[in-house]
Amino acid sequence: DGATTGVGAGASSSSSSSGWTIEACHHELGLPARVHVTPDEREVKCAAFDTSGARLALGLESGEVKILSWPSMDVEMELGAHEKGSVTDIAWSPDGTGLLTTSAENATTSNIGRGAAVWSLERGERIRTLFDESIVKSRASNIVFRGAAFAPSTNVAWTGLNLDGQGWVVKWDTKTWRVLGRSSMFRNEPISGFPVNAQGTLIAAGSCEGHVKVIDAIKFTQIKYIEGAHMMFVTTMAWNPRGNIILSGS
Repeated sequence: DGATTGVGAGASSSSSSSGWTIEACHHELGLPARVHVTPDEREVKCAAFDTSGARLALGLESGEVKILSWPSMDVEMELGAHEKGSVTDIAWSPDGTGLLTTSAENATTSNIGRGAAVWSLERGERIRTLFDESIVKSRASNIVFRGAAFAPSTNVAWTGLNLDGQGWVVKWDTKTWRVLGRSSMFRNEPISGFPVNAQGTLIAAGSCEGHVKVIDAIKFTQIKYIEGAHMMFVTTMAWNPRGNIILSGS
């Protein structure tokens, strides 16, 4: 997400200071078009293409969720915002009609309506906020959803969840958005990276201590644990297309 910082530098004189603007595409220099996604210094925190590659969803530091067409980068839709925290992850539903987002909002029982949200592109709005009943039982005071993913062909989605510094993975039924199961990922450290492979079979998680773990996405059994994969917190993770290699950065 840091690659977008200062994207407005060198904007043409016709660029607006209060809206979305697209700079001229300089084909002779081999430069791509660039788009201002915010009128100020707010950063893009996460981005995801739909399965067709024709639309790009953006999650902003301000909590806003926006959709761009690709490759024109015209704004198609502004869905709304998480009001109390930046967007931490964003995932497209397999049919391309919805999004699942997580944010840095504290989603305690006194703050129901925060944390993870489902958005309808057909309605152009948030249609549900996710809530895990284990939050009530945990009595945790610091609860942050971190990571979102859909299964490619079943009615399943996953989110990462940090309860007072303990990292968990939660599996959801996307028809009812009820919890199907949950499992501890890291006992004494929060999740800071959370990708699911394209096949929907493996979940990887990185922790703030630099550890990396891979589990079975359905059974939650451990596949691989790499202690001290990094010397400090994991900042980004991605699977290769075959879903058998995980890349992590710190």
